[in-house]
Amino acid sequence: MREPREKVEVFRNYYLISFQTLVNFTDESEEKGRARSPASIFSSTPSSAGCYILVFKNGAVTFSPSGNGHISRVRDRIRRLPDPSILSGDWVCYALIDDIIDSFEPYMQAVERESESIEDQVFIARVDDVRSLIPRAENLRKKITYLIRALSGKVDVLNGFVKRCQAKDKPLFPEGDLIMYLGDVQDHLVTTMSSLSHFDEIVGRSQSNCLAQISANNLRLSLNINEVLSKVTVLATIFVPLHMVTGLFGMNVTVPGQDVPGLAWFFGIVGCFIAFIVVCCTIAARYKLL
Repeated sequence: MREPREKVEVFRNYYLISFQTLVNFTDESEEKGRARSPASIFSSTPSSAGCYILVFKNGAVTFSPSGNGHISRVRDRIRRLPDPSILSGDWVCYALIDDIIDSFEPYMQAVERESESIEDQVFIARVDDVRSLIPRAENLRKKITYLIRALSGKVDVLNGFVKRCQAKDKPLFPEGDLIMYLGDVQDHLVTTMSSLSHFDEIVGRSQSNCLAQISANNLRLSLNINEVLSKVTVLATIFVPLHMVTGLFGMNVTVPGQDVPGLAWFFGIVGCFIAFIVVCCTIAARYKLL
């Protein structure tokens, strides 16, 4: 039996509920009595597995091809019941549904902590750290999307289940307090979906802020590079005439002062060059070109 669709089907003497549950390695550690750390919970994305519940009047039968820890937790809950007279197949079905919905709570808490951590680091992190936040935000959004998709089908199933329980011609469905309990589970599921949607908005906003901050840093870097290149261009413009003059003096032609003894002409020409450089730099600095 491998039905991926979550649904409720009614037969003559029983009804069938098909749910998708979360299964990963942390279920095994929990069954052995080891506490699950938030880091280990968040480090792995769980896979979904089918859980099928056949509910009879006086009992319930479950099938799960991949196995899960819900059965053992429901057994412990049954052992702690103060009033065993309320135990029935419908109550066991309610307890299983409640435990399946509660199994999403550790992941939601881990998502909440991670989303708050990303949101706090966006505006205080350095440029290199901001770049590392983008893969974290993307990975977190994938996990949130997976959890929302896993919960969305359960909303429709519970809504249909509660409506059938409240119908006048309901066959085999629970009534009385169990309907109220199912309503509580339904409210819990809707609250969880709303919280995940809120966390998804937080992560999306943080991701947009990261990208905007990186774009601003790239724009600032581009402006700095353009400013440096403009200064280099001004300096090159100043030195081009000097290179032309020295090139003319280096040709095999008669130049001023070549027949005059001493270094007066040499220092005079060098002084003219220096004066030209000083005047040009002063003008460029006045017009804020340097």
